[in-house]
Amino acid sequence: MRPSAIKRYVGRVTATPPDLESFVAAFAQGWALDRGPEAFIEFFEARWIDPEVVLRQPLLPTETGHDGFRRFARQAFALLPDLHIEVTEWHPHADGVSISLAYTATLGTTPISTSGTDVIRLRNNRIVRRDATLRLAPLFRAAARDRTAALHLAKWLLNIGRGHVRVARQWAARG
Repeated sequence: MRPSAIKRYVGRVTATPPDLESFVAAFAQGWALDRGPEAFIEFFEARWIDPEVVLRQPLLPTETGHDGFRRFARQAFALLPDLHIEVTEWHPHADGVSISLAYTATLGTTPISTSGTDVIRLRNNRIVRRDATLRLAPLFRAAARDRTAALHLAKWLLNIGRGHVRVARQWAARG
């Protein structure tokens, strides 16, 4: 991470608030824990996640609130248990920060590396919205090359799909 390398400003930000640098450092620290979903949840939830957070990410449903944050973390680590993410650069914008990320993990038995960006909206130094992008091609290439990776990804996608059906049925039952 290169906090001193902020050269591009988006929106009306003309200076980097000290709390934004602290947020990015904590964000990087949380992803560097490498101790699975529960440690990740414990690190982020109380201090950095707003109770009304909205999380949007590829392959997963949009999640909201602390319960949604926990679901997101558990689902991400279920697919990639050894997920490691490093902040490569970041740029402040009018109401938050864009953070470029480098991902490494193992899908099934195949090592993968990819990249993505989290666009984070902050309120009182807490995440109220996160829109993530991720280069998915390395996941699908790994699945195409390795049967174990393919089965792991397929099983994970089926479980995510079952969760969508279960939630839809719960909402329909409420009438």
